[in-house]
Amino acid sequence: MEKISLEQLAKKLNTKTETLVAKLKLIGIEVSSSSRLDEITILKATLLLLNNPRVDDIAKTMKTSTDKLLNKLSEMGISVLSHLSIINQNDLVNFLKQKNFNKFEDEESKKSKKKTKKNKLKKQKRVFEVAEDLNISEKLLLKKLKELHIFATHRRSPVDEKTIYKVKESLAKSHSLKARFLNLVKRIASFFTTSFNKLAGSKVTLILISSVLAAYLIFTAIYTYSTAISYPTWKLGKITMPESKQTYQQMKTIGILEIHKSDKKLPIAEEGAFTSDLSPTLIYQKKSPIFGNQGITILTDTSGDTYKTLNNLIPGDILIVTLLNENKYYYKIDAGDVLSNVTRLPLKSGLHIKVNYNGKVLEVKSILQKSD
Repeated sequence: MEKISLEQLAKKLNTKTETLVAKLKLIGIEVSSSSRLDEITILKATLLLLNNPRVDDIAKTMKTSTDKLLNKLSEMGISVLSHLSIINQNDLVNFLKQKNFNKFEDEESKKSKKKTKKNKLKKQKRVFEVAEDLNISEKLLLKKLKELHIFATHRRSPVDEKTIYKVKESLAKSHSLKARFLNLVKRIASFFTTSFNKLAGSKVTLILISSVLAAYLIFTAIYTYSTAISYPTWKLGKITMPESKQTYQQMKTIGILEIHKSDKKLPIAEEGAFTSDLSPTLIYQKKSPIFGNQGITILTDTSGDTYKTLNNLIPGDILIVTLLNENKYYYKIDAGDVLSNVTRLPLKSGLHIKVNYNGKVLEVKSILQKSD
């Protein structure tokens, strides 16, 4: 990219030259009206002018993926939970001061990536190849992938080894159900034959008994099959949604808090983010440590919508927090002020939930037991 003057950049970004000079000075770059700015300086200036940028805003401006940027920020010790996290001015300045802030891979990993690219492509099969290996139609395979919440739209979509294993498990379950259903049909046929031989003289009795038993066996088979192919769901108001990473993203949440003894779930949103009107929501306070880190993670609910769900908790109950990256954290509720000594103990993590409800304050305090 050709170098441009400070005045040209100010005009392009619709700002004043004085503003650009002040912003660049924050990261140790001194410029004047006659300065010619290179591509890296232009990028830094553009990022500094973003207003309360989220991770995905910065990634978009830098033309990189949010996953790579999240890893980079984490390596630098900047606390972020998801692509919706807001980066404050100080963190952004520290990030841009890094010499290789826009380098997400070292030279060795780049070379290694080039060498293994062909091998990776060979290992990952396409839908039509997997369908041929499993001796099923491509249409059936695409249907199975959709049931498993795996994104695949056409016959040339890539399928990794983990997904193939899941498909095989699903097919094995379906074949098992089919075998059980056929076994029921054989039992029905056998019943008809036996009953006919014993009750040949009473056709009405034979028909009534056979019909009742046949209806019962068919109902059992259909119920068993429908139960086996169902997948985890949870209710948001009157809407039932699949329990998946895509659902969390659509709801703009960073994770879910589950009460183990009741299987009730509450979405967790980041402070300042949009919250769904469909379900009571807990708010993660960004000034507190991220789940699993040393210290006390704080969740709040000023609306009081979560009061009824959390009010029945007692010491010994387990809370499970599942984040967008699928990490799980198990917290145990304890009696007394268990959080007072958390910060003094090495590698101890606590969870504190505060709910304001009609002037009452409900506080739930727990200690991290384990994480997956």
